[in-house]
Amino acid sequence: EAHRRFRYAAFVEDASATLQEMHANSQCSLGRSWKAFNAEHQGHSHKMLSWCKFLLGIFLVAGGASVYAVNEELNKGALGARFHITVLAKCILMDVPQQTCIV
Repeated sequence: EAHRRFRYAAFVEDASATLQEMHANSQCSLGRSWKAFNAEHQGHSHKMLSWCKFLLGIFLVAGGASVYAVNEELNKGALGARFHITVLAKCILMDVPQQTCIV
């Protein structure tokens, strides 16, 4: 059985605290909150999301090119080895990584 690492984030809000009590708290600081936001924004999760966004853009262009290549093979009327190699290459080089990025 493959072991997967899961990451969970839990947020708890105290409904009994008033706004004045929260602002009086020494932990309530816009500067620290902004730094924490930037630290997360520049973290591993953001890098992975940016990388996937870049790859999905490449896959859009590669998908168009592969559809064109498959269409050209179909228009030639020969569904031989070249057609099947083109479809298999599209699947391996584009579809599998694209589904990995989406998931």
